[in-house]
Amino acid sequence: MINNPFDIKNKVIVITGTSRGIGLALAKGFLHHGSYVIGISRSKSLLIGHDKYTHYNFDLNERKLIKKLVSEIKQKYQIID
Repeated sequence: MINNPFDIKNKVIVITGTSRGIGLALAKGFLHHGSYVIGISRSKSLLIGHDKYTHYNFDLNERKLIKKLVSEIKQKYQIID
């Protein structure tokens, strides 16, 4: 049986800007299709509380801390799809 290459169920997806706009819409779409979403934004997201959503309040202008954030995500989820 060949796996569906477009199946995103249980995939770990990182999306920036999930507090509003395109980022929020993308996160909702991935969650609707069963993905785990790691949301990153400077503001809180409406998705906080969803069982497959993890939110990081983070300013991506803090370049020195990005590697630390990615390491933390990988440690928790083992993989970023």
